[in-house]
Amino acid sequence: MQMRRTFLFPILVMSVVALNACQSELTLNLVYTPESLTKIDAEIFVNTVNYEKPVTIKANQIVQNNNSLGLELFSAQPVSDFVREALSKELFISGVDVSPTGRCKIDVDIHELSTKLGYDPSYSSELQYTVYRLGTGAQVYKKRVVSKIERPGKTEYQFENDIMKVLSDNFLKFLNDPVFLSTATESCSPKA
Repeated sequence: MQMRRTFLFPILVMSVVALNACQSELTLNLVYTPESLTKIDAEIFVNTVNYEKPVTIKANQIVQNNNSLGLELFSAQPVSDFVREALSKELFISGVDVSPTGRCKIDVDIHELSTKLGYDPSYSSELQYTVYRLGTGAQVYKKRVVSKIERPGKTEYQFENDIMKVLSDNFLKFLNDPVFLSTATESCSPKA
């Protein structure tokens, strides 16, 4: 029994070392292109974006769930900065004045931005949007939006496109929410 344990231990150590050596990193140059067709007459500044990630995840790392490929995905910039810029672009293309002197500000909490890589890859985003009236600081809107895309049986990966798609879907759900549109008109419009 002792001989078997002595023989198997080096094999186990070598297997762990080999598995760690297979782990690789890919840095993505994420460039967001806005897609909204919604027109909003409002003044909303994207104030803060908080990436609520596990402690072991870096600020520019995209969370991997069930990472059977052994591939770690990173953004060229911190995820919170990227999401802030992307949402600002989406609001701007919708006609929103995104200058910091507007009527409202929005804070975003990224509860999830993750991928599941393998035979059936999927991408998920869960963002909470909170809109405040500038001056009074009154909260006028709060909603958590979840988006997910699945690519069953897909063996080719287009990480940038799929991450952009799951974020875009999330932004568009938020921008097309009737309660948000009403809030933007009533509380954040230059005429409000």
